[in-house]
Amino acid sequence: MRSPKIESGRLKVTLRLAINRLKLLKEKNRTENKILRRTVAKELESGKESSAKVKTEKIIRVDYFVEALDILENYCDLLVTRIDLIESKSDCDENILGIVVSIIYASARASVKELETIRDLLTMKYGRDFVTNAMDDKDEIVDPKLKYKLDINPPDEKFVNEYLSEIARGYKIRWGAYGDSLGGDDDGDNGSGGLPEKVSSKKYDIEDVEKTPSKDKVTDSDNNDNGSTDILNKLPSTPPSKVPRKVAMSQEDASIELPSPRPKAKTDGDDTPSLDELMSRFEALKRR
Repeated sequence: MRSPKIESGRLKVTLRLAINRLKLLKEKNRTENKILRRTVAKELESGKESSAKVKTEKIIRVDYFVEALDILENYCDLLVTRIDLIESKSDCDENILGIVVSIIYASARASVKELETIRDLLTMKYGRDFVTNAMDDKDEIVDPKLKYKLDINPPDEKFVNEYLSEIARGYKIRWGAYGDSLGGDDDGDNGSGGLPEKVSSKKYDIEDVEKTPSKDKVTDSDNNDNGSTDILNKLPSTPPSKVPRKVAMSQEDASIELPSPRPKAKTDGDDTPSLDELMSRFEALKRR
């Protein structure tokens, strides 16, 4: 039996577009949740507990939605790899049945345009009845974790309070289980009239600082060395034969006299023996 035709090229392109869309949605929702957590922390700090709980339910829902998007991204990527199983068989192969049904189920709940396009293409391949059953999960094939993350039922109050405690812990605010772990007054308000109180994370330690000598203090020996160095640096760099006997230092109002060269000792005559005298002395030594 010949399998129904499907635009496999279009399906593959749409799956890749869906992967990119899911990544963008995850990043967007994570950024919004960070801002919302900061708002909840401020409300806990100011004592607006009821408003903080309402916003925390939204935070939980967004966190679940991000996890569902992550699952769908992996499924779309896996379906691109196994696209041949869709093209070659008329019925949905068992190796991709759970993936296909889960994507169709999520397309009606995640509000992602690319997933809806994928659902339409799969309808052309497997028929309307197959897609309808998948959207309602009549055969209970949908991934249970994905189904739970896309559930619209609100979380219970205990779970909301646990979320609030973690937010308080992250922003160092005394509230709930985190406030109890820090201790304080018996009524838990730490003398603040029931309002949450910030817990400072800074520690003020007193450290001894050694006094360093002042840079302005200079010893007498330093003054002497610096003075002599300044004078030497001002001497001219001309050859010794051209250096004047006296160098006037107008700025210091002083002068430096250079030592004069020693005069050579005068000799009356040349006492160096001649070659004949040396030879005669040498012969005399031999005869001894």
